[in-house]
Amino acid sequence: MQTIRNVTCTKGTVENCVRNLGSCILSYWGMIEQDNTRANDEHEVINDSTKFVISLDVSQFKPEELRVHLNGRDVLIEGNQEKSSDIGYVQKSFIKRCTLPDDADLDAIETNLNDLGRLLIETPKTGLHTFRREIPIKLNATITSKFEKGVIIIEPKN
Repeated sequence: MQTIRNVTCTKGTVENCVRNLGSCILSYWGMIEQDNTRANDEHEVINDSTKFVISLDVSQFKPEELRVHLNGRDVLIEGNQEKSSDIGYVQKSFIKRCTLPDDADLDAIETNLNDLGRLLIETPKTGLHTFRREIPIKLNATITSKFEKGVIIIEPKN
């Protein structure tokens, strides 16, 4: 006879406790493997001056169980898996949302899934909407300033 491991709620949230309890029950019934009970939360984001990349472990899902949507600047990554057996039914799903930076090229976004189950979502940056830039100083205009009623007024000199 197999023993269900103890489930404690002292370190996690109620949601984690319920998830752990469900994992124990399903593994006891032999429906799922203990280390394969939910989508892996491992992800990486690269945000440099030339590109924006999201890398996500989706190895527990088949390519046809995955969807990537673009809604405005939000990228939605969804996985949905359903399995049934003689003794029950198991559904695994996840949704991840990430907001693209202002200078990301929304028309050039690409997704790739490698053999190890790593999903890459990548888009180049256009540089058109950067928040930091150098503003040139015009040297050909002569300006004068005068002080009136507590305010400095700067005017171009003709």
